Amino acid sequence: MCLILAIAPLTFSIPAEVQNRIQERKELIREQKELDMEARLQLRERKLEERLFIRGERLHFDVPAQLESNRTFVPIRFISEILGEKVVYDDETGDIDVGLDD
Repeated sequence: MCLILAIAPLTFSIPAEVQNRIQERKELIREQKELDMEARLQLRERKLEERLFIRGERLHFDVPAQLESNRTFVPIRFISEILGEKVVYDDETGDIDVGLDD
């Protein structure tokens, strides 16, 4: 005698309460992304000098920063000294040496 077993595919259902929590979480994530995008757009509308920060502090340059081809150029001495680096310029060779301030 031959016994044949048929196994029906197993199906799982997610309780309505869990589905609701998942949906709420997705909505919160979508809202946060919209807020982040809005904040980025507002930041882009501000002047370049108002958008440059290091460690949460706004930077104030003697020489203004410049935006060219989607790149921001800032004075290397200013940034290096904020980060604790020493900058030495050699007038004769035109070399700039940036290193740790000992």
